[in-house]
Amino acid sequence: MQPLTDKQQATLEFIRAYIRENGMAPTNKEITVGMGWASANNAQSHLQALQRKGWLGIHP
Repeated sequence: MQPLTDKQQATLEFIRAYIRENGMAPTNKEITVGMGWASANNAQSHLQALQRKGWLGIHP
C-alpha cells in the first residue's frame, strides 16, 4: 500500500471510527460533515485516493 497524506490518514481514521460506532460505512455527505469540509467533492477525492492507494474498497 502507498503512504497517505495527512488528510487522507485523517479521512481513513474518521471512516474507521464511524464504522466502529455505527456498524456501517459513512456516506459521502457524512464524511464531508464529519471532516468539516464545505464540499462533498473533497470526500469523493479522498475516497478515490484511498481506493487507488489500496487502503479501502468503495461499494455503491
